[in-house]
Amino acid sequence: MNDSGQSKVFDVVQTVAVLAAIPLGVIPLVQYLASSDHGRLFRALFGEQTGSMALLLPGLVIAVAVVIVGVAEVGKKRGGAS
Repeated sequence: MNDSGQSKVFDVVQTVAVLAAIPLGVIPLVQYLASSDHGRLFRALFGEQTGSMALLLPGLVIAVAVVIVGVAEVGKKRGGAS
C-alpha cells in the first residue's frame, strides 16, 4: 500500500475513534455531571454505573480514543518516513 493509502487508513481509524468517543464518552460524562444520568446508549452498552465508575468509565472511553488517535498519528509519521 502506498503512503497515501496508509495515511487514509490512519485518518479513518482516527475519525472512528473520535466519533465513538463523543457519544460514548464526552456526552455521557457531561450529561452525568449535569443530571446524574448517562443516557440510554451508554446504559445499553455499559449498564447502569454509579459511584466512581460513573465518572471513570466515560473518562476511560475518552482516554482510549486519545491514545488511538496518538498512535495513529505516530503511524502516519512513520509511514511517511519510510
